Parts: sequence; C-alpha cells; structure tokens
Amino acid sequence: MKLGLKVSGFRELKKALKAQGQRAEKSLAAALYAEGERIMAEAKRLCPVDTGTLRSTGYVQKPVIRRGSIEVTLGFGGPAAPYAVYVHENLNVHHTVGQAKYLEKPLNDAARGFAERLAAEVRRRS
Repeated sequence: MKLGLKVSGFRELKKALKAQGQRAEKSLAAALYAEGERIMAEAKRLCPVDTGTLRSTGYVQKPVIRRGSIEVTLGFGGPAAPYAVYVHENLNVHHTVGQAKYLEKPLNDAARGFAERLAAEVRRRS
C-alpha cells in the first residue's frame, strides 16, 4: 500500500536549498528523513497494540537519491506482522489501544507545514 501527500508552500524551501549550494540534495534528504522519523513517532503512538508486534515493525528507511528525486519510505508490517494493512484499513474494529489509519492520519497531518519544516531543517544544517 502506498500513500502520498499533497503539499504547498515551497518558496521558503527553495530559498533554503539555494543557500545550501552543492549540499542542497544531501540536506534535503536528511530533512526528509527527519520528517519521516517525526511522522513515524506519531504513527507508533496511534498504532493499535495487542502484543506490541505491529508497533515494533514501524520503520523509516534511509533516503534514496536517484536521478533528481529523493525518496524516504516508511511503513509497518513485514514477516513479523503481515496483517499490518488489514489493521490499518479496517475501520470496523474497536481497538483498546490505538486506531485504524494509524499511519495515514499522521501522514496527512504532516502536509500542513511540511515545506516550512523541511526549510527549517535544511537551514539548520547550514
């Protein structure tokens, strides 16, 4: 399952990246990774807990830079919790701890202020 988000407000980010010069790509990759970690922390807080296995599978992969794009992947599941998508998508189950859409909600919430947080993180790295 892939999720994406639509964001705006990139003027400040463009200025911050321009100021980085040659370091811009690596600075942006690091900023995206930091944002992924922030989103994952909230997703783990919202993740339903029965045994704790599902929550423990949350991950943020290091940035992959290729041909003018930077990708940071985050998610839950894998062999330890192949049921992650079912738990995430099933809105009919009441969870004592956590909720459905435990990754989608923080990802959507992150759209607000996304570019501004990236710009601040890029500037912090100069």
